[in-house]
Amino acid sequence: MPMVEDKYPWPRMRAVVRAVVHGLQHNRLIEETLDALCLTLGATSAWSTFESSETGPIHRSRTSSFHAVAPAVLATHVTTVLDQVERRRRTISGPVPYADTGSFAAVPLWAPATSPRAAPRLLAAIYLDFPEAQGTQGSVVEFLECVGVLLGTVTAQRDLVESYREHLREQQAKHEPSRYLELDELLAPRSMQSIRGEVRAAIRSNASIMILGESGTGKTQLATA
Repeated sequence: MPMVEDKYPWPRMRAVVRAVVHGLQHNRLIEETLDALCLTLGATSAWSTFESSETGPIHRSRTSSFHAVAPAVLATHVTTVLDQVERRRRTISGPVPYADTGSFAAVPLWAPATSPRAAPRLLAAIYLDFPEAQGTQGSVVEFLECVGVLLGTVTAQRDLVESYREHLREQQAKHEPSRYLELDELLAPRSMQSIRGEVRAAIRSNASIMILGESGTGKTQLATA
């Protein structure tokens, strides 16, 4: 997809929304959104950071460095800027410190407030750098802030839906125990032929039965049947 040259924001926003929808469908929400931002704005690098309760900060990037910047130098700069965004809770932009030309913009991503009195929750931050001065232009920064609101809202809603699904699965597991096979079903396979007659003889008596076997071999299934 070629870069959108028109400075009017709607063609750019349409490209980003398409990337968000496609990314949701293929479990690549952040990656495809970063790609779309680079292509539509002419950025050479895009990074994001998300917080996971299991793994802590998650960093994702889409990078094609300009001016042959060393990866370690770029990574250090990006990490510093993203930390500042999360600490100050606001957009930061300016010239890059490692080249004579180039600029960057980093914006917070906000999850919607969960109640009328609650404040929006800072979910993450995204960073883009440019080979020229685009990152310091008000129209580009404003566009990125709109994308930040969109991406933060979609991400928060996706996580909420997934948490509800997990809760529903847990409740179903509690109230819908696994189906046990009938005895005829359980003894039908050829592998059960050696004990088929023994089991049928045993259940016709009043004697207690002890079922022995390794874990996972179906002792509970057989006892229930």
